[in-house]
Amino acid sequence: MNVDARSTRRRRLLAVLVAIAAAVAIAHVTATSAQPGAPRPGDEAAAIVTRPLPAAPPDVPAPAGGPRDGRHWRAVARARLRVLRQPHSVTADAVPPAVASQPTTAGIDLAAARRVTGSGGEQAWIAPSSDGSSVCAVRSGAVACSATMLLEVTGLSPAINGRGGEPYHVWGTAGDDVRSLVLVEGDGTRVAVTVTDNFFDVATDDWPRSLTWTGPSGPESFVFPPDFSG
Repeated sequence: MNVDARSTRRRRLLAVLVAIAAAVAIAHVTATSAQPGAPRPGDEAAAIVTRPLPAAPPDVPAPAGGPRDGRHWRAVARARLRVLRQPHSVTADAVPPAVASQPTTAGIDLAAARRVTGSGGEQAWIAPSSDGSSVCAVRSGAVACSATMLLEVTGLSPAINGRGGEPYHVWGTAGDDVRSLVLVEGDGTRVAVTVTDNFFDVATDDWPRSLTWTGPSGPESFVFPPDFSG
């Protein structure tokens, strides 16, 4: 397969994955809004919460060598995320009951979670989905999941959420080889984003334009859809 064909195939795969992620994200806003302190319909800032993706659609080519099972994708997550290779502490990494009981955590293997710290000092956790197909960042009132295969292709898939009267948060899980992460705010201001323990979380007062970074396949960018909060 020549370079152009590989590039076209890769762009097609990414387009399908991003489209699915956006559709699934919007479908779960209502469920997240039901959580105490989470965004409510009509708030100035709506939430996008990405959930574990379903199986790859029929038009996405199967991985070389045939289908891969949960054990394979869990191994990929550990290989791409340093935080999941760290020793697990039953006490230090435990997800509090108030967070673990959120409907949005269904399908996430919280027993394998690792605790991380956000930009404002708030706690979050990174964990694989139960079937290994996704890796999720979890915090009170919100969950951000992306397909594990994206760790190999782009290195990350961002999420955004917020509440009326508060900043938006662009956040998620980033692979070990992600670097030069930059958020472009609504007014064009470029903000360097720090990744700590494979977790990033940056606050912005305006709905952002895009997120750019360098991943395992080279330069990447994610253009945020229009703010649908109205």
